[in-house]
Amino acid sequence: MTKTAKSSGRDGTRHRDRHERRRVSITWLLLAVVTVAALAVGACALFLPDRPPELLSPARQVTSAPVNTQEYTGSQQVTVVPTVSASRQLLGNATGTVTADWSGSGLTSGRAAYQVNGRAVVALNTAIPLYRDIRPGDVGQDALAVNNELNRLGYSSSPDSTTFTWYTQLGWQQL
Repeated sequence: MTKTAKSSGRDGTRHRDRHERRRVSITWLLLAVVTVAALAVGACALFLPDRPPELLSPARQVTSAPVNTQEYTGSQQVTVVPTVSASRQLLGNATGTVTADWSGSGLTSGRAAYQVNGRAVVALNTAIPLYRDIRPGDVGQDALAVNNELNRLGYSSSPDSTTFTWYTQLGWQQL
């Protein structure tokens, strides 16, 4: 009996040793597989080009659009009630006596509004109010407004320039 107990003890120890070796081998195998997978994912992340998601791709160019036409020939009667505003003062920097006034029918850019001592004062409707005396070489948005309005009226100017040039001065004199 002792012999049997001893031999079964040795077999049990051998069996446990094999089982532990297998467990250690499987553990190392799993650890190696996980490490290789992690390295493969890291390498892919580093070496593969980044591709933006489809949602962030540039907009497509529209090359055609459907067009429909619709004809409308209906007429409708509308009642218009004009109102006259309160009278306004016409301010100018000319000194003297007003000898003629053409502003009653409205002001038109490039036309005489009134006369002071026989000299016509011309209305000039610019996008920016002319708040200073402008001379050749002056720069600013008011000079741009004068250039554009003189050009629109057909006089010499430097259109789209923010500088009051000698050419602008010539157009001012023509006006």
